[in-house]
Amino acid sequence: MSPKTARRISLEIPPESDVPWLSQIPTSEKLLEDRSKGVLRSDPDVISGGEIRDPVTAQMANDYALTGHLTFGTFHANGVFPGIVRMLDDHIKGSRGILTMPGFLRASFFQSLIGVLCKDCRLPAIGSLESDKLDLLKNKFGLKPEKLYVR
Repeated sequence: MSPKTARRISLEIPPESDVPWLSQIPTSEKLLEDRSKGVLRSDPDVISGGEIRDPVTAQMANDYALTGHLTFGTFHANGVFPGIVRMLDDHIKGSRGILTMPGFLRASFFQSLIGVLCKDCRLPAIGSLESDKLDLLKNKFGLKPEKLYVR
């Protein structure tokens, strides 16, 4: 199946934003397990189970992946490795055997929110950064240094 025709379904409590290429199914804690079974019966190619935060949502993600569906999930942690440890802790109770199966965990990413510089303490990037760093921002990342600020 091509990426353009793949059937993508997301089960969310609640959907945080509208994603036009994704069939988003809003749910609640009470309806989560029943709707999860319905998601599998609808024969999706890709499933996003939303946030993995307890044994129920961890088991859902396991079921999705072990039945051959490309599965995406999110969880809160303070880094990639602490995230994997958190998946195995007593709160989420993920299965070490399943998590370490070849091909089960394809990637783990970590993102962190960054603060916004206030107008009083920010400095223009031009005049504050060395020219090689300005060139990197411009040439590698396509940014406009004249519109950037630093601490």
